[in-house]
Amino acid sequence: IKGTTGDLFYIIRSGEVRITKDKDTGGEEEVARYGKGRYFGEIALIKEDVRMANVYAVGVVKERAKT
Repeated sequence: IKGTTGDLFYIIRSGEVRITKDKDTGGEEEVARYGKGRYFGEIALIKEDVRMANVYAVGVVKERAKT
């Protein structure tokens, strides 16, 4: 979730996620969809920063979290 501490990154084993960013005018805008083999969360982990986007499962998703 945007604004939370980035202490893990995730590798998608199966399924699909959608990635959104908050709009200045309110609400969210979808900026990407990732499927099997893709990963996310690495930038906040590397920079020791907060997350810059929201990630939602589309149906059933299996992931593996790594520190």
